[in-house]
Amino acid sequence: MVITDTVSRLGYGQTRVTLEPRGEIDAGSVDELAGMVREALCSGAHEVDVDLRDVSFMDTTALKVLEQAREVLSCAGGHLCLRNPQPPVRQLLRLTAFCPGPAGDVDLTR
Repeated sequence: MVITDTVSRLGYGQTRVTLEPRGEIDAGSVDELAGMVREALCSGAHEVDVDLRDVSFMDTTALKVLEQAREVLSCAGGHLCLRNPQPPVRQLLRLTAFCPGPAGDVDLTR
């Protein structure tokens, strides 16, 4: 798995970070995702977007990392948004009730 990130300033004290993982996110690669999420949170980001367009597979270890990020951001008044989930990832999100419905982009804290 490869992750790139983009940081943009939203306004006074607010930062948006976009993470763009690629490939498969599973137990063997989730530490890389966790590290990038941790870095985004430690940077003071209030908005974290995870663009999943290039993620072909994701397991529950990735969901755990995303759930922890959602909780931290929510407590700080921020937001986590999963963007462009592909069909296998979208199905996992629905089956685990991580996000209900057939949504494209999923804002998990609004």
